[in-house]
Amino acid sequence: MALAPGTRLGSYEILAAIGRGGMGEVYRAADSRLGRTLAIKVIPAEVAGDAVRRERFEREARAVARLNHPNICILHDVGREGDVDFLVLEYLEAPTLAECLLKGPLPLGHLLRAAIEIADALDHAHRHGVVHRDLKPANIMLAPSGVKVLDFGLARLRGVEALSGLSTVGVGAPPLTGAEEILGTLQYMAPEQLQGREADPRTDIFALGALIYEMATGHRPFEANTRAGTLGAILHRAPPPIQDLQPEMPRGLDRIVARCLEKDAENRWQTARDLKHELEWIASRSASSGRRSSFRAPVALRVTASVAAAALAATAVSLTFVHLRDSAVDRRVVRLSIVPPQTAGDFSLSPDGRFMAFVAGSDEHRLWIHPLDSPTAHPLGGTEGAEWPFWSPDSHFIAFGAGGKLKKIGVAGGAVQTLCDARAVIGGSWNRDGVILFTPNNRTPLYQVAATGGQPVPVTRLDRVRGDNTHRYPQFLPDGRHFLFLARSSRPENNGIYAGSLDSTASIRIVGGDSPVAYAAPGYLFFVRGGALLAQPFDVSSLRMTGEPVQVAQDIRYNSGDSYAAFSVSAHGEIAYQTTAAVPRTQIAWFTRTGQRDEIAGAAGRFSDPSLTRDGTRVAVTRWADGTSDVWVLDAARGTSSRLTLDPAVDYAPVWSPDGRSILFASTRDGPSDIYRIASGGGSREAPLVASSAVKHATDWSLDGQLVVYESRDQQTDWDLWTVPAAGVGKAVAFLQTKFAERLGRLAPNGRWMAYVSNESGRDEVYVRGFPASSGKWMISAAGGTEPRWRRDGEELFYVGADHRLMVVPVVTGSQFSQGLPRALFDARLMDDRAWGYDVAPDGKRFIVSFETGPSTPAPIDFVLGWPGGTAR
Repeated sequence: MALAPGTRLGSYEILAAIGRGGMGEVYRAADSRLGRTLAIKVIPAEVAGDAVRRERFEREARAVARLNHPNICILHDVGREGDVDFLVLEYLEAPTLAECLLKGPLPLGHLLRAAIEIADALDHAHRHGVVHRDLKPANIMLAPSGVKVLDFGLARLRGVEALSGLSTVGVGAPPLTGAEEILGTLQYMAPEQLQGREADPRTDIFALGALIYEMATGHRPFEANTRAGTLGAILHRAPPPIQDLQPEMPRGLDRIVARCLEKDAENRWQTARDLKHELEWIASRSASSGRRSSFRAPVALRVTASVAAAALAATAVSLTFVHLRDSAVDRRVVRLSIVPPQTAGDFSLSPDGRFMAFVAGSDEHRLWIHPLDSPTAHPLGGTEGAEWPFWSPDSHFIAFGAGGKLKKIGVAGGAVQTLCDARAVIGGSWNRDGVILFTPNNRTPLYQVAATGGQPVPVTRLDRVRGDNTHRYPQFLPDGRHFLFLARSSRPENNGIYAGSLDSTASIRIVGGDSPVAYAAPGYLFFVRGGALLAQPFDVSSLRMTGEPVQVAQDIRYNSGDSYAAFSVSAHGEIAYQTTAAVPRTQIAWFTRTGQRDEIAGAAGRFSDPSLTRDGTRVAVTRWADGTSDVWVLDAARGTSSRLTLDPAVDYAPVWSPDGRSILFASTRDGPSDIYRIASGGGSREAPLVASSAVKHATDWSLDGQLVVYESRDQQTDWDLWTVPAAGVGKAVAFLQTKFAERLGRLAPNGRWMAYVSNESGRDEVYVRGFPASSGKWMISAAGGTEPRWRRDGEELFYVGADHRLMVVPVVTGSQFSQGLPRALFDARLMDDRAWGYDVAPDGKRFIVSFETGPSTPAPIDFVLGWPGGTAR
């Protein structure tokens, strides 16, 4: 926290920190003038200069200052001390409605009194021109004196122009229309909020209907395993009737709530006062039948909480993040989702379950931190190129690979420390004694290094008898000496999770499989099998499974190429995962030079690496499904398709021979990635062309059919460009092998020039060099570029710019090379600009493109809290 105890803000003295969220730090404070305890909410110092957030902070003050109601949190004062803006709020000690609902549905008397008082508070706010827009259980406190409605941080002042550019809360996605930002918490949002339309009092009535439903049944009216499912339920489906779940509830309550939850705002209760009167009628009927009940929170939930702590509940997630392991409340499984601000790759939960670290970036990947009690994530400076983050046991530091090194950084940012060389980190683990286990490359055993840095030394050995070719994804067990890891073998039946020790290079097999592993108290191993995330009881003393596996989640995003499964588990069992629903869907289609879509050439799915025959009649593609991929051949005119490769490994990156009779592709079937050749009509056995311990992919086949161009990753020189005789007779020759990454090489049709991508300038750019002597060098792209492709006559060179637009450059490729100025053609919307996303028809007038079929929004990360025990809410 920024303010230490004893700090004075005007006449208020800071006593203690209470909590922190995306829009404020909150403290318990003393009023020296009146001798009372208050809550002080200040804007965080690091965002004080953010005009949008500061305006939102001031808007909350204006909103609350208009209101004076016994069921609305009181704003006593607004002040500024130096550079610190602050609100002075009523201090309360009471549970939130979210905490009470952890015990299940409320008794009818409690429910009705709370609902009536919330409706009365909303009626008061609406009459003063204020719409709350984020009504949810975490923003309701059940004080002894009655309900208190909190946190008008998202409130809209009617008659005041809507602010643009506000950070989304709860949903975490961009607006569905340009008219209005989507603000609120997903499960309680009205359809008009999801559609980006203006909120009015009826928006709050919808949210109150959702609250009443949850208070009556213990379940939200709209919830699903995915964000998309929840959105669909809110927009298109009615929840089950309350009486189906709680038969003892009065029928009239079902009618009232159903009208609150009408999709069309015109069909809802039009004012909160009307809704209040209906609830009072139900309450009077219940009282006359002897159902009267005093309003008190359940004994097990009479916990101390401040108004500000509740106001700063984790609005970035779909529902409140509540730690239960030290509570007297029975554990219940809670499922929720967050949406990162950018598409997340590798991610990792901190051991204490408070933070999510993930890798993301549209141009250059870097490390991001998302505190789970905050609505926002933020990038960490100096972490460009980050991969495979993992945490220190105290959750204060994150280790990660970047730039051929193993590095670490504090959770709050700051200086990045290099620990040792590590060409391609593939998982890591950190124990209490300051020992780090990690995989420094894709064909090595595990190594250990001190968390302060030093020379890494191997701690396991590859067992040649069982065919080991890599050890990866280590996981320390609680004693800090033993650990688990995945061993992959050239014989798939020997793949499995093994246990090792810092005291010996020997290892023992725990269970078969091809997935990372995680351990969590009180004794479970988590791993993926058949697309499902499983948890199985495990005895750490005997290193043995002790029970049957149970399913935690299904359809986990998985990549069999590197055995990556998208899940992470904290030390106490909070679980984060991504499903295959998060994988973007793509379409293969023709595009004209103006960007007009033409002649769909394949069904929707997940495609990449389109490669056209020289005559433009057939296209080979990589088709991804269930964590693996195969090469398919499509008829570009008719849209028919046939599968070419059948191996369960990852087969990808097809390249046609000039005569269209053969296809080269990369495959992980015998190692990290070798290059194979197969007849394009199928029916023949794949033959290896280039096999080695390095990751490699073919990128081109010379027009005369003599040479194949491929890229290969080296531990010292990163990505390099090589050529090899297509007949498979003769040695491979390095064309470009520098300290920079050179990729995606493409020969000009006359074979005299090579276009390629290099990061020598600090970002990916397209270059051309002479071939085969690598003479001369011309930079083709002007502000970032990738994926160069030549027109068949060699008079134009195409590439994808940093803004994802397809660019064209006129070129001369005779005995001398020259170039014109780049010109944009259209937005390519490619799925992955690190691979091939398009190819060019022979005449250069059309392009076969693998493009995203939906909006490019970040995929949600799903959570399971409170596991094991209970049932999902």
